[in-house]
Amino acid sequence: MTGVFDSLNSIFYLLGFLVLVNVIFLAVRSKISSFIYISFNTVVLAIVSIILFFKASSLTDDLNMDGSSLPFCLTVFIGILAVIAIPLGLKNKKAKNS
Repeated sequence: MTGVFDSLNSIFYLLGFLVLVNVIFLAVRSKISSFIYISFNTVVLAIVSIILFFKASSLTDDLNMDGSSLPFCLTVFIGILAVIAIPLGLKNKKAKNS
């Protein structure tokens, strides 16, 4: 996604950073009361990242441009963090209820 799509890399970095911060909030026991909300937020950010990746990829294909591997790697990273966030949110909810 060279040229026109270079600005999308910053959006992928921002989404990755937000998901990472959410997972850190879930991993560190804090006084945040809504662990399920943070897990849901992480999953929504991951879905936005996947949709953005597929839309940018289809545009790149339609314009016959060369693609970059950076958005793919960041989307996979965000997806892995989202999968990690779900059990952390549920574990923290159970620990808080006990």
